[in-house]
Amino acid sequence: MKNLKSYILLVACLVFASLNMKAQNRYLYTTSINQVDESGFHKIAVSPEVIGRLRSNETDLRIFDDTDREIPYFMERETPVEYSSLFKEYEITEKNYEEDAISSLIFHNPEKVSINNVSILVRNTEVRKRARLSGSDDGENWYVIKNDYLLHSMFSRDETSELRILNFPLSNYEYFKLEINDYWKLPINIMKVGYYDTYEELGKRDEFEGQVISQADSNKSTWLEVTFPSPRLVEKFKIEVDGADFYLRSGVLMVENSYTNKKKEEVVYRQNVKGFELNSNSENEFTLDLRGKKVDKFFIQIQNNDDQPLNIKKITGLHMRRYIVANLDPDRQYQVQFSSEKATVPKYDIKYFKNDIDKELPEASFTPVSVQATEPEVQEEVEDEKGVLADPWVLWSVLGVIGLI
Repeated sequence: MKNLKSYILLVACLVFASLNMKAQNRYLYTTSINQVDESGFHKIAVSPEVIGRLRSNETDLRIFDDTDREIPYFMERETPVEYSSLFKEYEITEKNYEEDAISSLIFHNPEKVSINNVSILVRNTEVRKRARLSGSDDGENWYVIKNDYLLHSMFSRDETSELRILNFPLSNYEYFKLEINDYWKLPINIMKVGYYDTYEELGKRDEFEGQVISQADSNKSTWLEVTFPSPRLVEKFKIEVDGADFYLRSGVLMVENSYTNKKKEEVVYRQNVKGFELNSNSENEFTLDLRGKKVDKFFIQIQNNDDQPLNIKKITGLHMRRYIVANLDPDRQYQVQFSSEKATVPKYDIKYFKNDIDKELPEASFTPVSVQATEPEVQEEVEDEKGVLADPWVLWSVLGVIGLI
């Protein structure tokens, strides 16, 4: 009899636990994996929409096949491939500096290596000059490569010289000539011309354009409100400016935060998270560290001082691409569920064998995301510590079954 009571108690505990677990692990969103062509491990790019709806640790995602079996996976993140770099000089075969004239220098590419940029080391200067780059195979007949460079802000705050990179279409001329317009000005001092024999190649990134829903120019500042269609993980942002040749403006990016005051009222405020400098001589791409926080909007203030406001052409968010690696079968269908505050970190053996899996894998893709449960309903169930058993009908039904036993 004692063993029977213990057995009934154990069954009751298991029922309670399973019901509570089911309530707590509800996922807000779902998607599917498009059918694959072959068996084995596949790499699935995770879209910005999915990444933006995951928790900050990105562990609340599960894959199930059509038999409701959970499929192990691990997530990878693209990272920049960094190499040590060594500056190598080109031989400058000719250098002509003349006041109130066109200055030029010719450098030699003896191996006729295909290049698309050179680095020039310039003694600190604060001038604006126009330049042209041309190429030649014999040093006599020249052909234009890029006709109009704008050189300015060539100075360092810490050194007496500054390195500048000139980009141009891929070329393999034996000689290159850089001509600088010095009319009505003294020439600049170019000390070296060279290249890096290694480089930093960025991993693949996902970009998503933000919509500027409001812009206000007042009090010598421009205020922008930028939104995304759903929460996004923003690791970098890029600002494109149109219609201005020269500009150097400071700015700040802000996000919304909130707290509860003593009256138990929610107070929303804007928090400065990134200061930056818009410069007509740079790509205006800035790193942003939100510590995993996902945002659906942010605010930007640009200081114009006494200049006219800039025409902001586009604002883009970026993050390094994420992949899911999982073993898939073409005869199976797979559903992906994600976004749950109560989901625990999955513990799969596969994470210990990442290095044993090929790096070059066939790719698979997700179907469009759909809402699995409305957020208020899920939150109501998740935040109730009593889970499903808070419903008296469920509770008495379970107790009735146990009583009959």
